[in-house]
Amino acid sequence: MLRWRCDGMDRRGQSHVVYVEAASSEDAQEQARQHGLFVTGVKRTSSVAPLTDLSLISPDDHSMGGADRRRPQRNIAFEALIVVVAVLGVSAGVAGVVESFLFARGAVRADARVVGRDRIRETNSLVFETASGEPHRVKARGAWGFTWSGNHAIGGRRQVLYPPDRPDDARLAGYLPQYAAPLVLLAIGLVCLPFALTLLKNHWHRSPESE
Repeated sequence: MLRWRCDGMDRRGQSHVVYVEAASSEDAQEQARQHGLFVTGVKRTSSVAPLTDLSLISPDDHSMGGADRRRPQRNIAFEALIVVVAVLGVSAGVAGVVESFLFARGAVRADARVVGRDRIRETNSLVFETASGEPHRVKARGAWGFTWSGNHAIGGRRQVLYPPDRPDDARLAGYLPQYAAPLVLLAIGLVCLPFALTLLKNHWHRSPESE
């Protein structure tokens, strides 16, 4: 078996001089490459320097060795889910808060009476009169016009907000019906946001290396 000197660099840019035994220069280069070394030169030598333990060159950057196969695989689907939840949660939450604020700002307040209850949807039916005295029957609704669950006695009174030109789009007045759903989405998005930013940052730094 012949003795070879290989000069090269690992993925961190550190220079290495290693001594290996191989039948040919090609075999010597292959040994070095399998342990993450970019070989820049190889020559036969009669040096009595001890053989290099190639597993110690760059244990974190092996491109073909067993350590790479043991490295935990990234869960791409889970990382993508975190990013999507963060983006959608923050954007939908902010949009919902703004939409509810603008709705209330341009709406008219009126007294409504609970006249029925949908047991399947667990929501109340309300009747109110517009400023012109026109009666309207609507479902109890909150942010985005979604039905709002509530357990109010028949004949009870509630405050509603309605657009002057669309009384049938009336919603329950109050912070809870108007802002609860958007704020919950916003909170979920903000909780996931730091993790999403960290994942995106790590992906950004990994991309040049993977190329």
